Amino acid sequence: MISYNTDTCYPNVIDSTDWLDLYKYKGLETKRGVFVFSNFFYQVKYVGWAGDGDLVKEISDAIKSGKSEGATKVKVLYTKSELFAMKLEQRLIKRYNPINNFK
Repeated sequence: MISYNTDTCYPNVIDSTDWLDLYKYKGLETKRGVFVFSNFFYQVKYVGWAGDGDLVKEISDAIKSGKSEGATKVKVLYTKSELFAMKLEQRLIKRYNPINNFK
């Protein structure tokens, strides 16, 4: 399913990035939040979450473990808390049914 711009409208999302080339994640802030991998057509391939200070590491780990298969872009939604990041991840997985979350 294709990603929507409305994903940034959740009340506990405090900031978000634009879509970036997948391997430009190293320049991201290391806050807590949810990251979304998509292909060139913005079809969501994977959704993950990261706790305080772990965002870049979690994205790197997801790429190394093959969760980025078919993805060319990444977007991050920064959240107010780790709990909300976990809840938002589950909500987005349910919404987009990304193939790499079920491998």
